[in-house]
This record gives sequence, C-alpha cells and structure tokens, in this order.
Amino acid sequence: MPAILQKLARHAHISTTMSFYVSLAADEIGADLWSEHKKKADNNPAIGNTAHN
Repeated sequence: MPAILQKLARHAHISTTMSFYVSLAADEIGADLWSEHKKKADNNPAIGNTAHN
C-alpha cells in the first residue's frame, strides 16, 4: 500500500513514494527494504548483545 510505504520511507509527500515505488513489484520492494535494514543493522549492532544475533 502506498501510504504504508510512504511512512516506512519517511517521505513527506506521497508523490515521492509513488515516483520510486510505483513500477516495482511487492517482492522487489520487500527486498529493497530488507537490504536497507540489513545495512543499518550491520552498522549499528545491538548494545549488550553478546550472542551477536
């Protein structure tokens, strides 16, 4: 749903969201979101996580 993607991407205007995601399939969007999440998680490990998971 575009409104959910807008919130996840923190776009101020729905037109920004639509210009980036309107031509992508749901699987592609999900892959992009998980890829960005992994990049951020790799750069910011959890504090006090001794199991490294």
